[in-house]
Amino acid sequence: MFKDESTGEVNFRVVFYGPAWAGKLTTLRWIHDHTPDGEKSELTSIDMSTEVTVFFELQRPGFGELDGKKVRLLLSALRGRNAHGRAA
Repeated sequence: MFKDESTGEVNFRVVFYGPAWAGKLTTLRWIHDHTPDGEKSELTSIDMSTEVTVFFELQRPGFGELDGKKVRLLLSALRGRNAHGRAA
């Protein structure tokens, strides 16, 4: 969690992490697909040689406020590891 005084927001980072084929990216895509366009950013993928990170930002009116600041979620999924410790 971090407060951004310049935007008046409290940001929470939620990371989906776990074994390969556990549904992390599927869950993240489902949340993105079922969130109205005005409340989310684009789904972005960063593909590095060893890792893939997929993320987007979500800010819904129903989240309310914390310390008088709007709440924003930063959702991301990291590629899981297979039984041999390699990215799957």
